[in-house]
Amino acid sequence: MAVAPPSPEEFAAFREIASIDDLVAFLGTTSRQLSFHLYSSRRPKYRIFKIAKATGGQREIASPPPLVRDFQKRLLSCMTATARLKPAAHGFVAKRSVATNARDHVGMQLVLNVDLCDFFHSIHFGRVRGVFSKHPFNFPNGVATVLAQICCHNSALPQGAPTSPLISNLVCRGLDRDLEKLARRSKCRYTRYADDLTFSTSRPMFPPSVLEADAIPPVLGHGLAEILATHQLAPNPKKIRVSRSTERQEVTGLIVNVKANVPRSFVRQIRAIIHDCATRGVAEADRRFRERFDVKQRIGPSPPIVAHLRGKLDYLRMIRGNDDPIYAAYAMAARVATKTHYRIQISGRAARDHHLLEDAMWVLIGKDEKGFEIQQGTAFSLGGVGIVSSRHLFDNRMSSWWIVRAIRPLHRFEVTSWRFDKDLDLTVLDTKAQFFGVLHPSTSDVKAGDPVRVAGYPAWNTSADRIWVATSRVAQLKTVGGISYIVTDAFIRGGTSGGPILSEDGCALGVIVYDMKNPSTPAAGINIKHLRDLRDTFVRRP
Repeated sequence: MAVAPPSPEEFAAFREIASIDDLVAFLGTTSRQLSFHLYSSRRPKYRIFKIAKATGGQREIASPPPLVRDFQKRLLSCMTATARLKPAAHGFVAKRSVATNARDHVGMQLVLNVDLCDFFHSIHFGRVRGVFSKHPFNFPNGVATVLAQICCHNSALPQGAPTSPLISNLVCRGLDRDLEKLARRSKCRYTRYADDLTFSTSRPMFPPSVLEADAIPPVLGHGLAEILATHQLAPNPKKIRVSRSTERQEVTGLIVNVKANVPRSFVRQIRAIIHDCATRGVAEADRRFRERFDVKQRIGPSPPIVAHLRGKLDYLRMIRGNDDPIYAAYAMAARVATKTHYRIQISGRAARDHHLLEDAMWVLIGKDEKGFEIQQGTAFSLGGVGIVSSRHLFDNRMSSWWIVRAIRPLHRFEVTSWRFDKDLDLTVLDTKAQFFGVLHPSTSDVKAGDPVRVAGYPAWNTSADRIWVATSRVAQLKTVGGISYIVTDAFIRGGTSGGPILSEDGCALGVIVYDMKNPSTPAAGINIKHLRDLRDTFVRRP
């Protein structure tokens, strides 16, 4: 979880703590109140409970009382701003994760996983006090003692306190340093995620300093075992695993044989939850979920199963990327099954999938007074803007305009108003339609010769509802009347006006403005930068 940085005044006060009185002032409390919460027999107690581990068994959590937790959070903010951790540490570190931890071991011949026994509880009070009395904090012994008492429970580091993850990493700085040296000498790679140590090598065997040869079950080599013993840590012999490239290699729950990826079972779990919500309804699926996993109904906008599904999708996105087609497809399906209204960005690899691209696009239909459809164009959903199209499609012959998804032609939404600038052939539509898939506006400059794709619905009808996508290149960039146009070498036809011009990474570069009455810019689109610049000054037309 991200930690908010301290204010300059707060950080300066933390660094200048030289006495107990300074510490009391920094914590915003009194000496009497601090003493009561640390030493009194009547002080509020830690709440002890157990949660299920993903690998089986249970983990004991010690949650501090509210005021102590507030002290710990205040300390954590300044400690995080002060501490510098070793590159090998990936757990509970900003901009590092299980994904960065696993990526260091992709494509290796051998992977060694070692779990440490009773990791947090093995970090006793004296070691925590040592963290505060040494670099980079260098607090006096009396202050370091009180800080350790704030952060410990039963003379050890509690799993459940906000400060425990960072303190465990600080305690393990010496361990990481020594194991990094061992890895370099042994031609291996080493990373640590909390209590999970990983070594890997591109060689056919680990050296004896890391792993004993041919030992079954695996036995740690003398060098690795001695370093762990020196730092008062013990490996769990039941959780020492060695895997070859011909087997499934797993690091912190991710498969690393070819790339860091989630197991197939994880994707199957997402699919099963979506199917359960779609077939039984969210209420029944949630009831079954809470019964199976003994989950209580939470206070919040979403039922537990929806929050659980969203968490899994967020994890899949973190590992595979925002533009992953699998993530985008399941996120779309989850949106429909759970009736939640969040938007999914369609870009990069996902934008190359025509089915996913269509979820961000619309057919624009103009009707006359008798209800005949006499005008047709394209529109698309753009993140941070809305539903975008070409203004010239809105001429006086029509009495109403509608947008429809080509993939769901029976669901039509009336355009209630539109916003435009008098000098631009661009518009932003106002409707009651809910749109979930959105294209991402490009923030990079386009050049002549760049590969692009143009998309739209030429001559659309309900029996021929496929999207039209043409691969092209930028022929030239030209400015007419102060408006920047992107001219392509694509054969753009009527009906595609209002569709997107997409860059190679799937971002929207421009809006197609094919207009038979204005042949000065054939096969062209208006640069998306105009829409970004003018979206707040558009005039609304009812």
